[in-house]
Amino acid sequence: MTGRVVLTIEGDRARAVAALRALPGLRRIGGAGAELDLTVTDTRAALPPLLAAVVRSGAVLCSVEVTPACICTAEPVPAGR
Repeated sequence: MTGRVVLTIEGDRARAVAALRALPGLRRIGGAGAELDLTVTDTRAALPPLLAAVVRSGAVLCSVEVTPACICTAEPVPAGR
C-alpha cells in the first residue's frame, strides 16, 4: 500500500537523502530542514530499510511518522555500520 513516511533527523541531510535514494520502493523525497517527507510504494516493506539507511548515513533519527500506520519489526543496526 502506498504511504507516507516523515522522518525528523539530526545530522547531514544530504548524506541521509543519498542513502535513501538507493532504496527500492521510494517514490519521492521532500521536506525541508530536518524533516524528510518520503512517499513509498509499501510502508510495511519500506520502513525497516529506510530506518537502517538513515542510521547508516550517520544521521540521528528523532521521530518517525507513518501514514497509513503499519506494524513493522526491524533488526537493530549495529553501531558503526
